[in-house]
This record gives sequence, C-alpha cells and structure tokens, in this order.
Amino acid sequence: MSANLPYPSLPKIEVSGKAESVDTDIWLTLRDGEGSLQIPPSPYRDTLHRLKKADAHSAASGSLEFLRFSGQGDASNVLFVGLGPQGELTEEKARVAGSHAHARLKATRSRSASLCVDSFEGLKPALSGQRADLTCAFVEGLLHELGHHPFVV
Repeated sequence: MSANLPYPSLPKIEVSGKAESVDTDIWLTLRDGEGSLQIPPSPYRDTLHRLKKADAHSAASGSLEFLRFSGQGDASNVLFVGLGPQGELTEEKARVAGSHAHARLKATRSRSASLCVDSFEGLKPALSGQRADLTCAFVEGLLHELGHHPFVV
C-alpha cells in the first residue's frame, strides 16, 4: 500500500507486511475489552507474552518499549508502541503514537525502521475497515519531524 500524504515535501512511503533488512521493527500493540494486552500471532508473540507477564508493557496509549535484540529476529531491535484500548482508538491517537515513536527511534539512534502493519491483525470488525487510515495516521505522526532527523522509513 502506498501512502500519499497531504505534505508534498515528504517522501513517498511504501508500507508492506514484510520489509527489507532494517535496524528496528515497529510493532503496534492494542488492549482488548478487559484492558489486557492483545497478543496476535507474530514473530514477537513470545516477547509480548514475557512483557505482559512481567507487567512491562500493557499497550496503554502512549506506552513505548524499545528492546535491543542483538540479532534475534529480522531486525536488530523492536519498538512496541501502545495504542490503548481498541474501542478508543482514533486516527489522532495513532498520529500521536507515531510522533512518540519517532522520538524514541531518534533517542535510540535507530537508522532505519519498518512499521509492521500486520500488528493491526485482530482489530475488531468495526475498526478493520479503518486499518489503512490508522496506518496512514501513524506514519504521518512518525514523519512529522522527519526533516529534523535523517531517518529511513
């Protein structure tokens, strides 16, 4: 899927389920109806289970967890970005989460990142039609300050 953002000075972004070799995977996390971290099938399923068990990442809106993997998985690192409960997810919340993710990527000196759109698997049927809009909003937030940091997405 290509995202043509309303900002002509920004580069074209290709969003796909599998990226080339990158420094950091970005994985979006959601909470279910009971407020618990949802864990869809993913390469990070075991890691998410461990984080949930240790109460280290709850997928609360605005929560970020950056893990250095030292070569495990397809990327060297993973950044889990909490979007909060599915029922409260909006494009604006996705945009703000993208901005927070950018700040964390910059702080950890990541040089390239891949947004795993598969992390939206398991969205409630009411939200599944908004998958592209939510992804686009997250990427808009991620790129909001891109001009201030040389970063490959």
